[in-house]
Amino acid sequence: MAQRQSNNSDPTFTDEEVLTIYVFGLIKKRTTISEIHEYVEEHFSEWFPDLPSYQSYNRRLNRLSAVFAPLVEEGLSEVGCKKTSGEMIRIADSMPIMLAKGQRSSQAKVASDRLASVGYCSSKDTFFHGVKLHLVVERRFEQLPVPERAGLTPGSENDLRALRRVLPTIEGGVLCGDKAYCDGPLKERLAEDQNLDLLTPAREGQGPEYPPSGR
Repeated sequence: MAQRQSNNSDPTFTDEEVLTIYVFGLIKKRTTISEIHEYVEEHFSEWFPDLPSYQSYNRRLNRLSAVFAPLVEEGLSEVGCKKTSGEMIRIADSMPIMLAKGQRSSQAKVASDRLASVGYCSSKDTFFHGVKLHLVVERRFEQLPVPERAGLTPGSENDLRALRRVLPTIEGGVLCGDKAYCDGPLKERLAEDQNLDLLTPAREGQGPEYPPSGR
């Protein structure tokens, strides 16, 4: 599926292990590479006896950054969709992938020449140096959502700006998001041109998104 990216053609610690640990760490809600490495080192050393130091692991993971896009595409190709576009309920959201956070974010240099930059995570009320993972997923009844679109941007990228890039490919149904995606003119245009209903909470100072029932 993905060509090996590391310089060593037969390393003791494989690229597959590098990627597996990273994805597993994200699933376990570890938001930085250092937290993921520490978590695996403390709890899964028997599974990964050749786990390298944090610095070496971080370098290996950065060299494999180009692998993530085809991995997502391959995963999406395995998922079928039976609903018509008009019936779909989609959710847009983002999450930070923090290479450094807090006071360290302004001095961090990891991957600055590629994609990483300083951003702010409102849900955690912290600045971070890293990237953002953006997702548009399809809601499914009593099942995990199915990712439809996924992408990485610099940590400083505005969520709505990132969403605008994929909106032309989305037709029909409902798209839900938080206040970061609130844009009145955009909502009207999507409803008229793409039959897509963008639902977000109202920003402070705006009226409610929905009129009271019976009106």
